[in-house]
Amino acid sequence: MVGDWDGDGRDTLGVRRGAQYHLKDVIAPGPADRVVVYGRAGDTTLVGDWDGDGVDTLGVRRDPVPLAVEGLRGSGGLTSTEIPTAASGRLTTVAGAVPAPRSAAREVTVRVQVEAGLPVDGATFADVAMDTLNDRRGWGADGSVSFARGTTGQMTLVLASPATVDRLCAPLRTNGYTSCRTGSQVIINAARWAGGATAFNAAGGDIAAYRQYVVNHETGHFLGHGHVGCPGAGRLAPVMQQQTLSMGGCRPNGWPHP
Repeated sequence: MVGDWDGDGRDTLGVRRGAQYHLKDVIAPGPADRVVVYGRAGDTTLVGDWDGDGVDTLGVRRDPVPLAVEGLRGSGGLTSTEIPTAASGRLTTVAGAVPAPRSAAREVTVRVQVEAGLPVDGATFADVAMDTLNDRRGWGADGSVSFARGTTGQMTLVLASPATVDRLCAPLRTNGYTSCRTGSQVIINAARWAGGATAFNAAGGDIAAYRQYVVNHETGHFLGHGHVGCPGAGRLAPVMQQQTLSMGGCRPNGWPHP
């Protein structure tokens, strides 16, 4: 979703017709992968690689507005950017099992759960999260850990509404905003998954980088790592810095071993 990308008060869309991209009502062309046009209600829309994960992000305009991101990999599993403050409170385990991609000193099996009532495709969310955990820049870069996925596991990765995050994380105060790790649960705030965090975004971070950060940061707590501060203005933030709350002059980073 691009929203009001060119600042004229209207949502900005790119239109795809089949395998071809077409311009319509061109207002202000942007970078080559983000053609700026206006579409009609119901148009399938192209927004280019909006979240930086190497996959085009698509959406469809619903009357009257907004543009709702469909459940594609580039959306991180979201089927809408409208995240309710509270959903059902019931966690649903994403079906399926995926082996760890490589051998390591420690193998952690992850159960992925999504709160029922959230506009999220659970399988896509699970894929994006597991890709992050097993990335070569992740916690297993030194061969210490690799992550498998199953319906039971040593770690449970949860995507939940702000109200459910507050309940599951208590007595830690997440204030409807942050995520947490409690015991074997890594709990991700769906509102942050959808829109990132103010401090992180303002420092130049994008949605894909924030998703990588929040999964790796909270998993870092599960693995026994504590918080650290910014090492100096202009430097890359350590993944265990609380980048959701403040960048402290550092640059956004989602990886333990960037």
